[in-house]
Amino acid sequence: MTITATNRLLLRNFKESDAAALLSYLGNPRVNCFKSERLSSVGEAEEYIIDKQKEAYSFAICLKESDDLIGDVFAVKKDPDTFNIGWHINQLFEGKGMLMKRQEDFCHIFLTPRTRDAYTAMSRVTISVPEDCVSVWA
Repeated sequence: MTITATNRLLLRNFKESDAAALLSYLGNPRVNCFKSERLSSVGEAEEYIIDKQKEAYSFAICLKESDDLIGDVFAVKKDPDTFNIGWHINQLFEGKGMLMKRQEDFCHIFLTPRTRDAYTAMSRVTISVPEDCVSVWA
């Protein structure tokens, strides 16, 4: 199921067919805080996908024209009104501006009128929600 789409990307639920692409970027996570998510095989990637399919706040980031997985975005609800938002992007697709230009759109999928704070490690963005302003911090 597609959650949201931009001109070049779409967010959708994970599919079992995403395993090889997932392994390509989580086989060797480059950011230390994600080293514990390292995957060693397609089988581990398939198990990871099964787990992610059960999570309410975890989505595949795909190229719109081909539906190829290039990363994922996720949120951890810390308090009733606070989310930590993060993402993994395959190194082959970094530096093309696809995610940075759309991160506000992606962050909106995690927000509700009661959300007060959302934190991410990417950059600082201010997102307006009814009655509140959400700060997404670097």
